[in-house]
Amino acid sequence: MTKQEIRKELRRRAKEELNAEHVQWASQVVVDLIETLPEFSEERRVGLYHALPDEPNLASLLDRYSSRMALYLPRVEGDDIAYYRYRGPEDLRIGAFGIEEPKADPSEALPPEKLDLILVPATAFDDNGFRLGRGKGFYDRFLPKAPNACRVGVTYALMDTPQLPTDPWDTAMDVVVSPHGVRRCK
Repeated sequence: MTKQEIRKELRRRAKEELNAEHVQWASQVVVDLIETLPEFSEERRVGLYHALPDEPNLASLLDRYSSRMALYLPRVEGDDIAYYRYRGPEDLRIGAFGIEEPKADPSEALPPEKLDLILVPATAFDDNGFRLGRGKGFYDRFLPKAPNACRVGVTYALMDTPQLPTDPWDTAMDVVVSPHGVRRCK
């Protein structure tokens, strides 16, 4: 199957399987698993995301850790994303794709190489940690700029995907977290 065909199948499955109850349960399982990762610690600069409807919701991590950890959220800037320190819901606005994004001045963007951990959403990950995103390439362009970050893929894992089609610009995750558990990829 091509990436486009897999995306189409995953959109179909999401419509069938992701009711409010399942989303709440699966998101909580994913959050609980992220909290057990040794890479997720208070000494690190962690890049999170605000979820689209078919992505695990990590908002409880923002609520629980924002007062004691350096948490960052992405903002779409043209064809790229940049990460900004999360200071609270009052510093957010609705941005690209209807997602809450930081309102910060562009000069406040964290240099990508300073991220220690980045949680990356995707519709699917394969056994080697390669991801299937939405096809816009935001994370494909950003991840090579953050070589020091532990890359943790986050997904509902609606379909078993042992091997996804990959392109030269695809970056594998170090860890993948889904409601089915934690998988180390390297």
